[in-house]
Amino acid sequence: HIVLPSDNSWWATILPKKYADWMPAYEDSKLHSEGRIIEQPSATFHGQPTAAAWFGDTQGATYTPGSWKKDDPTTISVLEALKQGGLNPTDRLAAMDSEGIDKTYIFPSKILGLLPALRSSSFALEVARAYNNWVAEYCANSGGRLNPIAMLPQQDLILAVEEAERVRKMEFPAVMLRPNTVGGLNIDHPN
Repeated sequence: HIVLPSDNSWWATILPKKYADWMPAYEDSKLHSEGRIIEQPSATFHGQPTAAAWFGDTQGATYTPGSWKKDDPTTISVLEALKQGGLNPTDRLAAMDSEGIDKTYIFPSKILGLLPALRSSSFALEVARAYNNWVAEYCANSGGRLNPIAMLPQQDLILAVEEAERVRKMEFPAVMLRPNTVGGLNIDHPN
């Protein structure tokens, strides 16, 4: 998994400005997006409120190379996680070399729960595009060792197919669909 920057740099230059106010932010331990609350606090991330997984001090701990060796992965600071390859592709390649890994597929982290929770299909498409463009750039100069996995806006099948076709032209090896309920429907729903 990739650790997205904690600032807005992964989407600010790509996302249409009309959606900037809809991007996720925490207020009173509640995740807001699209002008509404999309997640309440719960102890699901190493016993920390889920806010820790989005912006907190433990962000990226479980995505850090070698974190599985620690008794408590949450002891990895954000800076340590980022230095070990969560944010910088050069650092990730060095971490891969140290663990004997030749090639990896880069899966998303922060937006995994965000995209299925969005109601607006056009906003979901723009968030997916922003992420996909960012992760393509992250992997671009790795000599094929870092391979991005795209996210699709599951709110609208036509938009999802269009984005799948776009990322295929960008040479993404695969796309990822979350099994979450989206718009009240499960992924295996016939409609």
